[in-house]
Amino acid sequence: MTCKYTLTLTDKHLAIIQEALNLYFRLGIGQTFDLNLHIEENTATRATSTELCDIEDALCKLDQKLPNCSIGVATTQVKDAHFLHDTIRHKLAWDYAIQRGITDSYGNRHGSRMMLSKFDKPINYGTLPAIEINKVED
Repeated sequence: MTCKYTLTLTDKHLAIIQEALNLYFRLGIGQTFDLNLHIEENTATRATSTELCDIEDALCKLDQKLPNCSIGVATTQVKDAHFLHDTIRHKLAWDYAIQRGITDSYGNRHGSRMMLSKFDKPINYGTLPAIEINKVED
């Protein structure tokens, strides 16, 4: 039996979840350079050169075990994370576009600023059903 839950999140909460899923699924398909970038951008303290070398050594070892990985060879959990990420990214992109006056409604895609993949309908490569994200109006 599948249980359903309702969460009330802000756009900032969703953005953090989206970024966490992005990092998770990219690691799951072998894109280890994203972890290094994440560490550099989000570490409160600067790592020593020895610590950076240790991180890079670990990333290289992982990269060698997962050469040329893609979403096609990812585990089901990684594919599900990819779909969740894309669904959240899609919803946030459309909400921001409407909020900023780039478009007036969902599905009314126009202008060069809406030619990005985040405006495309997400493709489900995993096994989970689609999540429902509804904007709460004030």
